[in-house]
Amino acid sequence: MSIPVSSEERIARARFISWIFTGIASFFLTVNFFFILTLLQMAGRLQVLVQLFMFTQSSEELVIPDVLNQNVAAVDLLNEAMVRLYVTNRHMLIPDPQEMTRRWGVGGELYFLSSWPLYIQFVPDLKEKVATVTAAVDVDIHRVSRIGPNWQVEFDMIAGGRRIPYIATLRLENYPERAVYSYGFNNPLGATIVDYSFYPVEKKTK
Repeated sequence: MSIPVSSEERIARARFISWIFTGIASFFLTVNFFFILTLLQMAGRLQVLVQLFMFTQSSEELVIPDVLNQNVAAVDLLNEAMVRLYVTNRHMLIPDPQEMTRRWGVGGELYFLSSWPLYIQFVPDLKEKVATVTAAVDVDIHRVSRIGPNWQVEFDMIAGGRRIPYIATLRLENYPERAVYSYGFNNPLGATIVDYSFYPVEKKTK
């Protein structure tokens, strides 16, 4: 048999339950508030450590992590990878306007790897630049060397069954504020090509 409950008792129970939920909500809000304050206080002390994972030649499973900083050889390794990527993206051509627009356009790898003056010099008008691509050109890089503050790249451009050797000279600077972490492309050091030139290598006649 149910016991009748007056309206006053129902109101009192509802108020009691609401007080409980209010207290729980206030507790979690207070905890979150102090958690946010703690993060803000720690923000100035946080340091992002980028690691380069290298596979040894003797094993495909052994990985050696190395924290990247300006005093380790890993920086040169990563910069060399960015140099190779820049030369490849600049000279490899595919007669596909959509793909070339992705590669050379704003937000593409070439854009992120170039200083603004160098990018504008190479791509003054994206639509016109893409329209010049009428045949496929492949790139085969043979050697990348660091000579003082500059990098030198020996590579071939292959088109129509012909292989033409070139040498590129470029200067790379690392700007941490230009670091990029995105799907399919990472540039943790903010490697930026600020100067670039290339020329064909004349074949020596015997």
